[in-house]
Amino acid sequence: MLKVTIKFAAGLIFLLLVSCHSGDFDHADDKQRHIEDSLSEKRIDSAYSAIKQNCDSLMVQRIPRMLEFLTKKDTTAVYKCLDTSSRYTDPDKKLEKVVRLLKADCDSNLLRETYRRWRLLQVPARHVYKRKKALHGGQHS
Repeated sequence: MLKVTIKFAAGLIFLLLVSCHSGDFDHADDKQRHIEDSLSEKRIDSAYSAIKQNCDSLMVQRIPRMLEFLTKKDTTAVYKCLDTSSRYTDPDKKLEKVVRLLKADCDSNLLRETYRRWRLLQVPARHVYKRKKALHGGQHS
């Protein structure tokens, strides 16, 4: 029992010593990491606004062409119109991941809107039936 208590006490002292010295980190590394993160955030914000503007213009420009390809039943040409075919690489992996996700989101919105408009074009026009006028005064024919 004494051996277990001595081992436990030695382990506890070791943990206390390690935990006391773990707070001594380099503030310069933390400051540099903070600067890199703020630059990365600014680049992500500017990439987000640029991709959003690009996606809005793609909605106007490419959807009519994609609808044309769908009416010709050429789905491979529809997928060639998307923007994810161009790969984006950047030394900042966080920015690269965000840009790829934003481009994929834009492409999915393009496809969703294209197929929505195509389904609307496929629905035949509704025929409006007029109601027969009811005869007043008890006259029935």
